[in-house]
Amino acid sequence: MTGVGQSIKLLRTLAGLKQSDLAAQLGVSPNYISLIENERRDPSLSFLRQVSGHLGVPLGLLFLGVEVDQAKVSSEEKALLLRLRDLVFEIERLRLRRQRQQSHGS
Repeated sequence: MTGVGQSIKLLRTLAGLKQSDLAAQLGVSPNYISLIENERRDPSLSFLRQVSGHLGVPLGLLFLGVEVDQAKVSSEEKALLLRLRDLVFEIERLRLRRQRQQSHGS
């Protein structure tokens, strides 16, 4: 099952951030980020808004994996939804990489 924490971890790593980097930006401990990413803590909605803002992604993207896992659809539809989720994450990866390149080139 893909949870919000796993989405945060994927997007954080795609952004080239360490847990300690994101934690410092959000004013929390790296341990707290680790607990969330490993699905051992449920973050508040306001915290998730902060995360999405710092990562520069829509808030809903953090929930995409959860929604796919909970969808009451056929296995074929679920496979397509998972492929769609993966494509969205790939688009974000490319966008974040381009963003990093532009900021380093400035």
